[in-house]
Amino acid sequence: FGRSGYRVWLAADGRGVLEALRTESAGIDAVLADADLPGLPGEVLTGWLRAVTPDLPCCLRTAPLDDAPADTPTVAKQSPPAAVVARVRE
Repeated sequence: FGRSGYRVWLAADGRGVLEALRTESAGIDAVLADADLPGLPGEVLTGWLRAVTPDLPCCLRTAPLDDAPADTPTVAKQSPPAAVVARVRE
């Protein structure tokens, strides 16, 4: 993602994502999260994001794709980086 112009924050679990959003919110343009985040499932995270920051794009990496919430953009975990970047930009 860095090569595509994005700054990247890494989080080991859902609580880390929430902490990054609290402390770095001005610098975050989109969220790409694993659907199976430890401590905070991806669908819970995206629901919270929609409620608190509805204009912040969010995409879940998941496998298989049919396990993802219907109203959340997804990308397969095995997708190449260029496909992931394209999906986040949609």
